[in-house]
Amino acid sequence: MALARLAIQDGFNVIVSYIGTTMPQSQQVQYQRLQKMNIPILEDMESIHNSIQQAEILIDCIFGNGCNREVRGNYKTTIDWMNASNKEIIAIDVPSGLNADTGKEMGACVHATQTLALDCFKEGMFIEDGPSVCGKIQCLDIGIVHEEKDGIIWIDQQLAQTLLPIRSNLSHKG
Repeated sequence: MALARLAIQDGFNVIVSYIGTTMPQSQQVQYQRLQKMNIPILEDMESIHNSIQQAEILIDCIFGNGCNREVRGNYKTTIDWMNASNKEIIAIDVPSGLNADTGKEMGACVHATQTLALDCFKEGMFIEDGPSVCGKIQCLDIGIVHEEKDGIIWIDQQLAQTLLPIRSNLSHKG
């Protein structure tokens, strides 16, 4: 809802849908801000289905990265509609329905064309079903400072280039 509010303030035409049953305090604040801006929030399934059909791009923020149980009910229905729409889907942090730790689809999972990982990549993006549902993955630095864990490093292209030996054109992989 915060992303929707910011996009609306930047002039984008946004349709907000909410399919949850309980709302955490932080989300209630964003919900109230949207209400003060007179932004309608769709909560009935027929309207949500119609909005998916009309949208140019779908932004997936159904779940955060803590999905660890079977996706069912209106959540599954909405994810199925999104996947069937053949529209560009941008998942925020992790595609909804993907277990961020194991990389397994939890009954239904958004098949994103792009995933914007918040703060860091999640292991589940790269194992099991993760690679087939995340699309292009990009990590966004949102300013969280982490303690380094002993023995664990992320190898990116720059680090790999410093670790790999320079080979002669006449060399062999062995």
